[in-house]
Amino acid sequence: MNTALIFVAGILCGAFSYRAYMVLTGASLNIRMFRMAELYCLRMLVMCVEDAIFIKESKHKVMKGLHVFSDEQREHMRKDDEYNLKRWQDAAIKMLIQIYPPLYRHLIQYDDWDSAMVWLNANMKKILDKSSG
Repeated sequence: MNTALIFVAGILCGAFSYRAYMVLTGASLNIRMFRMAELYCLRMLVMCVEDAIFIKESKHKVMKGLHVFSDEQREHMRKDDEYNLKRWQDAAIKMLIQIYPPLYRHLIQYDDWDSAMVWLNANMKKILDKSSG
């Protein structure tokens, strides 16, 4: 009787340990997948900003070449473009945070464009290295 009880307790402990291991492994995999998706979303936003800057600079070169606007008007437009780009950057990060699954929101370590870029630069290599291995 004692041996059977020990045997059943051993099976139950083994099953519980296996289940706990699988849950923790799954959670770890989910977090890594989330981080990869987060990384690629931030990289995509960076590419969008780079394109917007290129378009803005091209626009300003054309405006300067046409001699239609004064230097003062072009400078005012440049400042407006910079202001609007900054607003777009912060709005994009806030929107990205809003669509995060609530379960993962506590993992977010930034709340605006500048802190997101600091996080991206600090973690990109580490995340990409983990995903390839």
